[in-house]
Amino acid sequence: MSPHRLTLDHAPPAAGATFTIVGDEAWHAVAVKRVQPGDRVELLDGRGGVAAALVTATDKRKRDASVQVRIERVSHADPVSPRVEVWSAVPKADRAGQMIDQLAQTGAALWRPLVADRSVTEVDHKVERLQRIATEASKQCGRAWHMELGAPATVAEAAKLASASAVVVADAAGALPAHVPRAARLIVLIGPEGGFTAAETDMLQAGGAVSLRLGPHVLRTETAAVAAVVALLCR
Repeated sequence: MSPHRLTLDHAPPAAGATFTIVGDEAWHAVAVKRVQPGDRVELLDGRGGVAAALVTATDKRKRDASVQVRIERVSHADPVSPRVEVWSAVPKADRAGQMIDQLAQTGAALWRPLVADRSVTEVDHKVERLQRIATEASKQCGRAWHMELGAPATVAEAAKLASASAVVVADAAGALPAHVPRAARLIVLIGPEGGFTAAETDMLQAGGAVSLRLGPHVLRTETAAVAAVVALLCR
């Protein structure tokens, strides 16, 4: 059984140091996960820092919950390579949260809402909630680097980047994953339910974007986003 993980808002201290974690992370650890003195935990700062620690004391008072730990060892992990960014239309209702959760689990480095001609859903009022989902999913799956959420982007911005970075467009008529060019940074574009317009497709192709086939069927936005990350990271 893997140790309970806690997220830090700073780099973990050096091995041998003792310090106290407070707030929501501490409350969840002691009240929900029932972490006790003598348990071992893993601390993640979301920027590559990973520490193994021993719990030395806990306090379960809701407003003042705390977990005291002693750092046993500290390491630093490199980000997942290649860096896969997903720029997608925003799915409707709860599907956006489900997509963010799964993208964090599968290894996407960044998600940005993509503004296309046929976009119908905005993300402004959902950003804080989606960020919490991304952070929690990153912690649960043991990511050393948290998935980021970026500002909205346009199809025109993606087309301009296609000459410098590999821009991949999910398309049922595209190439198989093995034929997509390899690059340190891959930007995956997932269009809205109505797809990209002919003008947008022409603009992306003119910029040098390539198409990626994700199976025999037309996928929902959130399904296509997750499938693309898995396909590109598992080549």
